[in-house]
Amino acid sequence: MPRRHRPRLFSFSREIELAHYEELLRDPAARALLERAIDAFIAVCDDRTLGPDRLRALVDAATCDDPHVRLAAMNRLAVASHYFDEAAEAVRGLVHHLDVEVRHLACASLANVPAGLIVEVLPRYLDDPEWRIRKTAAQVAGALPLPELVPVLQEHLATERDARVRVVLQLALEFQVAQGGA
Repeated sequence: MPRRHRPRLFSFSREIELAHYEELLRDPAARALLERAIDAFIAVCDDRTLGPDRLRALVDAATCDDPHVRLAAMNRLAVASHYFDEAAEAVRGLVHHLDVEVRHLACASLANVPAGLIVEVLPRYLDDPEWRIRKTAAQVAGALPLPELVPVLQEHLATERDARVRVVLQLALEFQVAQGGA
């Protein structure tokens, strides 16, 4: 498996982080979730420990109804998955989330998690009942050199019925074969 570097574990100041969302968030509950997630991530960056309360803040925000909060938290959760097994476990758990939008963003975020986690979780997204999620999973598979995905892509290409997904699966498979997959 190709070795990818871990993203740097850092955060801007709280004020800078929140300023990006000043005009976007009108719902006080969504803003509170975002603030908890940002505070948690800043604390993680400061002392390099995750802990259950900090993880819960990130997961709660990653599953928020507001797409801006969800994206901000999902990005931080993806970075944390490079450093903490608990964060990787949370990423694994999102594959089963009931909310289609949460699963969709979690699937798209796979491009930013460790390669081993991608290889482990991506097949579950390729089995998702929603075609958009399967297509996104195929796009992730076609964006990163992970030749060990070749058999998974071949299997799903053989059974996929949606033409929109099949096209992207075929492109992903061609990419992975070109990267040295058997």
